[in-house]
Amino acid sequence: MSIMFDSPLCVRLAVLLSVCLIHPHGAFQPSLLPRRLHQSRTLPPTTLPPAGLRIRSRTHPSCSLNAAEKYDKASPSGTADFEFQEMRVQLDALQKQNLVSRNMDPRARAELEHYVRQVALYRPSPVEVRDIGRALPQTRWKLVFATDTATLGDLPADATVLLNFVDHERVDYILQFSEKTFGLNNLKAKSTYTVNPGPGGDEGVVTLVYDKITTDAFGMKDMGVGLFGMLQGRANYIVSAYFDGTFWVERGRGRGRVEGTDYLSVYVRQPDEDPW
Repeated sequence: MSIMFDSPLCVRLAVLLSVCLIHPHGAFQPSLLPRRLHQSRTLPPTTLPPAGLRIRSRTHPSCSLNAAEKYDKASPSGTADFEFQEMRVQLDALQKQNLVSRNMDPRARAELEHYVRQVALYRPSPVEVRDIGRALPQTRWKLVFATDTATLGDLPADATVLLNFVDHERVDYILQFSEKTFGLNNLKAKSTYTVNPGPGGDEGVVTLVYDKITTDAFGMKDMGVGLFGMLQGRANYIVSAYFDGTFWVERGRGRGRVEGTDYLSVYVRQPDEDPW
């Protein structure tokens, strides 16, 4: 079954997809990403990475802080240990309350943004970003924090962004809703993905290429959304800065309301047994 092009539901879906699927990274181009965003030092992982993955060498990142951010005036600890613990506590609290960062008080959100930025810049990534493609298959992730308002702010209040890495090639990019949102359960972009192993400025960039858009709505599953054949072959990017198997931090430039501003996102791994 396919939803008709001119149906009211299809029009509403078009709005949602325009937020997160068509241009989720704005003018971002992976090749413009500075290599220094991916540099980090070795630290014992918070979760055991898959066997055979390489661990980063002890080289300090050369990234500078964003002076415009109030909280970033503070000096980070050597490996951002304190900032990482604070980030973890706050993200865990958001998850327990089934919230995301857009639901936070602005001051608390700014504080969490500071912690995330310090982790992205200074925290050693237990798994080298070029190797995360070996850790992603059969894992599921929830976008809990994002600084870019075009990613979370324009979605319905109950919308959740999820990633389900089916295997080494396939991933489902999912917008999940409560039943009160247009009668939808979810909107799913069945996609393929690759991870750039480097070397170069694109190292660790995950490229998602959309193939088919489906939705679960009104008790029916995997209904095709005919309007969105135009999205087939379009790409989305996740710019990896830190990955430990539980937290996946993204940092880059080129997306957002102001051209050239940096953005931060945090995906948190979800239990395999949780129903989606």
